[in-house]
Amino acid sequence: MRNVYVVILAGGSGQRLWPLSTPDHPKQVLPFIGKKSLLQLTYERVQKLVCDQEKIIVVTRQDQKELILNELPRPFQGHIICEPVGKNTAPAIYLANDFIARHDPHALVVVVPADHFIPDTNDFCKTLYDALAYVDGHDDLALVGIRPRNAATGYGYIQTGSVVSGVAPLCLRVEQFHEKPVQKKAEEYVSMQNMWWNSGMVVGRVHAFLNEFRACASQLFTELTAFVQGQYNYQDVQSISFDYAVLEASSRVVLFPATFEWCDVGNVYTFLLLKQQYDKKHDVVSINGRANVTNVIDKKVVCIGVSDMCIIETDDVVVVVPKQDVESVKQAAQKVFTVGV
Repeated sequence: MRNVYVVILAGGSGQRLWPLSTPDHPKQVLPFIGKKSLLQLTYERVQKLVCDQEKIIVVTRQDQKELILNELPRPFQGHIICEPVGKNTAPAIYLANDFIARHDPHALVVVVPADHFIPDTNDFCKTLYDALAYVDGHDDLALVGIRPRNAATGYGYIQTGSVVSGVAPLCLRVEQFHEKPVQKKAEEYVSMQNMWWNSGMVVGRVHAFLNEFRACASQLFTELTAFVQGQYNYQDVQSISFDYAVLEASSRVVLFPATFEWCDVGNVYTFLLLKQQYDKKHDVVSINGRANVTNVIDKKVVCIGVSDMCIIETDDVVVVVPKQDVESVKQAAQKVFTVGV
C-alpha cells in the first residue's frame, strides 16, 4: 500500500503523568524504555507502515515544536503540523487530514497517539494492515479495539454489534461508545464479550475522515475549514475530542480487535511500572508488600507493609500515591500549578 500516511498525535500535556510530565516537558518526550521516549518508540513502530518518512505527519502544539523535533530523526523528512494552541484531538486530526488531502486525495490514513506502548511491532503492523485493506474499499472509519484485561476505569469502552460479513479477520460494527466508567460499571463491561477498550487508533481513507467531519461535526468542520483558509481565529475553534465530535455521531465505524499487546501509558504508575520491568531497574525494596514503583533521585526506597504504591521525587515536589488513586494525579497537578508548589 504505497499511499499510506501515518498521523502521530503528539500535542498532549500529560497531566496524569505529573510530576514527571510538566507543561515544559510533556510525557511524550520523557525518557521511557532504553532511554527512548514514547514518541521515539511510536515513530520507530509506524515507519514500517509507510514507504517513506515524508508520509509521517506529527501534530503538536506550537509551543512544543522544538521539543518534538528534538525527538525525531535528523534531518526530519516527514511533516510537522503545529496547532497555535491545543484544542484536543478532533481539530488535530482534521488539520492532518486536510493537509494530506491536498497532497494525495487518494491517501489511506492511520492516526495513532504518541503515548502508547506496544512491544510487538510485527503484530501491530498486521492489525493495521488488515484495517487498511478494509478501508481501502469502504468509506468506514476503522478503530483498533483492545480486549479488556481488567476492570479499568481509565479507558473508554466500545460496544460492538454484528460481524461485518465477508471480511477476514474479524471486523465488527460499532454500536456505542462508553466513557470512562466507575469501578462497578467497569466490572460489568469487562464481563461482556462485545466490549473493547478504545485504543484511540483510527484508520480510514482521507476523504472518509473529512466527510465524517462534515456530516457529524458541521460547526467544527466550518470553523476549521475557515481557519485553514485564513478566515477564522484558531483560539475560537471548539476544543473537543475526535470521539465526541465525530465517532460517537457516525454510523460508519467498525472495529478490528488488536492482536498485539497494548498499553496506554496514561498514568504515572503504569509509566514507572513498565519502565522498571523493561529496563530491569529495581531501586525499591519491598518488605511484606509488592509492586511498588518509584522515581527517586539518587536514593534507595524501602517500602514496608504497602503494595502498589507510587513514589516520585523531582526537584520541586514529592508525590506518594497508591495505584488505585493515580487517576487523581491530574487533579493534584492542576491544584499545585494554581497555588504554587
